[in-house]
Amino acid sequence: MSSDKKNDSSQSTSSPALSITCIAMDNVRKILKNRHLSVNGLLALIHSKHPDCGLPYSILRRLVSYERKMTIDEAILICDALDVPFTALFSFAGEFPHGQLKGMTAADIYHAIEQDDPVQLVISKCKNLRYAYRIAFQVLLDGPRGITDSYPSLEDLRITNPETLRSVFCIEAILHAAALSELGIRACRKWASSPSYAATIADIIRKAGKHYSQEERKQVEEILTFLDSIPGMEEKAAAGIWLTAEKAFEIQDKLV
Repeated sequence: MSSDKKNDSSQSTSSPALSITCIAMDNVRKILKNRHLSVNGLLALIHSKHPDCGLPYSILRRLVSYERKMTIDEAILICDALDVPFTALFSFAGEFPHGQLKGMTAADIYHAIEQDDPVQLVISKCKNLRYAYRIAFQVLLDGPRGITDSYPSLEDLRITNPETLRSVFCIEAILHAAALSELGIRACRKWASSPSYAATIADIIRKAGKHYSQEERKQVEEILTFLDSIPGMEEKAAAGIWLTAEKAFEIQDKLV
């Protein structure tokens, strides 16, 4: 088999996410050229709108030079900084006509990037409550960088501090509900923004009730008891718990 055929075979079975990044960043470069902006200028725009995002020049430069797959967070930051809709990153009208992107609409592309994002893949596994508990503690410790399978083992973790336990319950419930509803990191950030979402999260978990094992039901009952207590809590106390979750899910630099 020739090397060309091998390359063709490899391309046909690989994820389209890098091809998507190439198209998106081609269009970003066109926008920057039309506006007489440099990559540094784009970075300044991003940081002026999202000062806590932590996105460094090196990551943006690797995106522009096609050395790194774009994540959903990065796509959102770029679109917001340039004040363009997500579809503006793609120059084709309607469906993509060729190659790996044949037949894909903008919505398909958004989904493809999201599914290829390692953070999204970890969140999808949070349907398992023991796994969600582990990831919740990692997120509490390290923000979104804790949403990974490569974190040191926390199998023997036992939390005794009531405040820490409530924060972990909150983050665990958010991750678990996001996995059950297949909504991912964007839903996590939305639900972590206010304790008013406690009922929404509880409803999602209750609807999955029949799918839980006997072992999981006790953990589910503890989470639901916690979520149901939020509306009756003193406003300041509820806000404090949710503020911890909101900070935990803030956009940060992903070095993956």
